[in-house]
Amino acid sequence: MPTFGTKVKDDKKSGSQFISYPKDGDNVYRFLEDSSDWTKYFEHFDADLRMSFPCPDERTYEQRKNYEGPSDCPKCEEKRIADLEAQKEGKDYSNLWGPQKRYLVNVLTSEGYVNLVKLPASILDDLLLYETRYGTLTDREYTITKFKNRDGKVKYSVDRGDADKIDLTMYKDRMNDHEEALQRNWTEWSQAVQLGHRPGEKPLTDEVKDAFGGQAAQKFHDPMPSQRGSSWGDAPTPVDPGHSAWGGENSAQPQNQQFPSEPAGAAEPEQAEDDGEKEISESELRAMSADELKGLIESCGLEAPDTDDSDELADYLISKLS
Repeated sequence: MPTFGTKVKDDKKSGSQFISYPKDGDNVYRFLEDSSDWTKYFEHFDADLRMSFPCPDERTYEQRKNYEGPSDCPKCEEKRIADLEAQKEGKDYSNLWGPQKRYLVNVLTSEGYVNLVKLPASILDDLLLYETRYGTLTDREYTITKFKNRDGKVKYSVDRGDADKIDLTMYKDRMNDHEEALQRNWTEWSQAVQLGHRPGEKPLTDEVKDAFGGQAAQKFHDPMPSQRGSSWGDAPTPVDPGHSAWGGENSAQPQNQQFPSEPAGAAEPEQAEDDGEKEISESELRAMSADELKGLIESCGLEAPDTDDSDELADYLISKLS
């Protein structure tokens, strides 16, 4: 079975796992792993199925830059072809989005859950600076706040708490295996593509299913092809490689998952375009409440995602109407 990362020992098995993400407002986390044990990966957002999934593209940076193919990832291959067609029309790129970088880490939430959380790359530098300054990220709570700036764009801020060293070894057997969680994510998405809808939901229209038919559907059904070169599973690059904080190996190793975990929602796509059909600007759309967005989505003849995250709802509507 191909793998995504190498930070988790192969003989450590865990049960049912979900990948969570920071919600709107304050998210108070106690990191159970230092950055050397995090997993870096890339993911796509499937707007039709309202699901995110890890990207298996094996091409090097130069190969992607030169549009060499084909790609092992169906979404990356779709974008490669679309970009080449756009260049024939005098454009630099198509309007399709590529994969987004994420980092997986086990955290203890303020509610007492041990969750595997994916963090956006935009907050990595702040966390690495704190880790360099204090020698670890596991000695205090961190608050990651998700908010909108004056332009209506989603942003994140990081605040640290006071040092409060506690014995974290009691959470070792509750930690999630990064690799198994990513494999589960890929399997659930590929199965949903085969079904034409997420489990428990009504099927998509024939038009949508046709877009995922034929050879592409069979490719989606296959197991995760491989890891993305040397990038899969890499830990973040330290701010100061010579600092003493980077020499040790994290003693916490994940074992059997026996603790409840919060259900995860779909990842938010980082696509933002105006909805011209209804004359609603992106800023106006993102200022709406979750209930208002769900009503708007249903008025467009679409099924609203099962989430109360207004950013996800807005991104879903934008991606469907773009």
